[in-house]
Amino acid sequence: MHQQTTMTEYYKQEINLPGTKQKAYYRVKNFNNIDTDRLLSYISDTSNGISRGVAQGVIIALSQAIQRWLCLGHSVTINGLGTFSLSLALKDGKEMEALDEDEEHRNSQSIKVGGIKFRPAPSLLSNVNKEIRLERGEANTINRSQYTKEERLQRALDYLQSNPYLTVSVYRQLTGLAQTTATTELRALAADPSSGLAPQGRGSHKVYVKAKG
Repeated sequence: MHQQTTMTEYYKQEINLPGTKQKAYYRVKNFNNIDTDRLLSYISDTSNGISRGVAQGVIIALSQAIQRWLCLGHSVTINGLGTFSLSLALKDGKEMEALDEDEEHRNSQSIKVGGIKFRPAPSLLSNVNKEIRLERGEANTINRSQYTKEERLQRALDYLQSNPYLTVSVYRQLTGLAQTTATTELRALAADPSSGLAPQGRGSHKVYVKAKG
């Protein structure tokens, strides 16, 4: 079936990352979200023999099937769409132990599903690239933090005076930095012995605590 080329606007997003030479990256301008109701209308209007009710039933059944297999510890692949899999995280208030630490104090009640990852199928990316036509929009400048790096560090240390650990999300709220910038800066600060911060945990479970000594 022939697909019509679709015009989509993109723009250049400024990067404010310490220690990196890359100054910007490209992003698609997201106009709005297509909800299930509109998606069902599109399917019923453009597909031969697929009614709105049938499409809705398939979506519900597919969602329930994916949920079931994910809960059984499987990843789920839908040809032409992609693969779904789970990622785990600690529940709020729980700390990640070191890899070789005795885990008797850590049990399944401390862990939750933190997210569902989606990896698109190569054919989906290929087909989108064939159909889309990109048009450049205006560059976008990020909101910079109102605090200096030294002030941001002090705000983090002040927070740890009354809290057991600091997450990237909280650091963003304290400093006004973007997600990627906050993540990179916290890693750099924790790698500096003089900062007073230390990392704890790994990957998506990483948090930051007051350094000992």
